[in-house]
Amino acid sequence: MSITTPNAQASGFSLAGFSLKAALTVLRGADKGGSATTPAGQPAAGGSAVFVTLSVEAQAFMATTTASKAGKTGNGTSDGPYAAYFPTRDGKNATALAKAVSDPGAVSSSAGLSGPAIAKDARARMDAQYEAMKAGGKPFDFDSFEGRDWYSLMGDLDRRSLEAVRSNAGGQFSKQEQDIAQSIMAQQEGLAMGLYNGPISQEATFTDPFRGDEAGRRKANLAFLDAVSAEEKASTEWATRWAAAQPVDDPFLRE
Repeated sequence: MSITTPNAQASGFSLAGFSLKAALTVLRGADKGGSATTPAGQPAAGGSAVFVTLSVEAQAFMATTTASKAGKTGNGTSDGPYAAYFPTRDGKNATALAKAVSDPGAVSSSAGLSGPAIAKDARARMDAQYEAMKAGGKPFDFDSFEGRDWYSLMGDLDRRSLEAVRSNAGGQFSKQEQDIAQSIMAQQEGLAMGLYNGPISQEATFTDPFRGDEAGRRKANLAFLDAVSAEEKASTEWATRWAAAQPVDDPFLRE
């Protein structure tokens, strides 16, 4: 299996142990057609069928509960519902990466920083990770299983810092680093939309909260894009994705 983003696709990048069902959907925008949520029927005590339609919010809550169980680490602790989808070399949770799925505007690495300082900090953090891997006897491996070295390299970068890497702020980042950052950002957005993007080993633990409700999925995508940093919103890529996610004939979704 391979993970594909626009840049990675053009370059032929792939990762062993990775599953991506909707990279192009994430980056080109969800399908324009929408469908209603399918009711789920359960027999009542008296034998008659009772049909219940769950709201998008209720479905999302159920999915988060399921994902939270999947987010358990080897020592039994939990660090958010999406932690399992960003595995690292040493097994430590890439907290900042996972948190950005549900809260893309959250700041940690870039807290208190602005402008060039964000990129400078990201560069220093990544260099420290490169050195740590090298010191451990195994330098950074781009083709690491399930992208574990990717997440180890950028595991403590919030989405604002990832944007600095993706956009090559200050000219401090290699093309490979830019592509990795873009891939991780696409993964975060995809998971937020209920589109699985992560290790094949964890795919069975993921539940799509929208289950065919493309209108709800598109609404979630817009909410995600609206919550990212001002720096990301200033990019051409963000504008393209935001426009692609706009509903065509459904004014309700614009509320």
